Amino acid sequence: MAVASVPTLGAVALAMPKAQPYSHEYRGGTLDMADGSIVHDLTDATGRHTFRLRWEYLTAAEKLTITTQWNAIKNTTATYTDIEGNSYTVTQPEVGAKLEVEPEVTASGEIAYHVSLELKEDS
Repeated sequence: MAVASVPTLGAVALAMPKAQPYSHEYRGGTLDMADGSIVHDLTDATGRHTFRLRWEYLTAAEKLTITTQWNAIKNTTATYTDIEGNSYTVTQPEVGAKLEVEPEVTASGEIAYHVSLELKEDS
């Protein structure tokens, strides 16, 4: 079993996420032709990653760090280093970009935050 690396976004350390599912996809279009064949029209032959990060029970300071880094890439890119130690140039998704925050009152009466976001590898 591998040991997780501390993730960073724009060279700023983030809290360790509860989960970091990701997908690998190719950009372009796929057509079903009249003869039944499938044709792929790719913008390039390099696949790109989409990361979905989810944190649970964050402090207000941890939430602020994530929110600040998310806001910093609203119209630009940054380097994201994932929990496996791999680096990618990422940005917010072109459609449906959102950072979701769910405050929760804990048994002790403090507020903890559940945060999720999506990052898309840039070309």
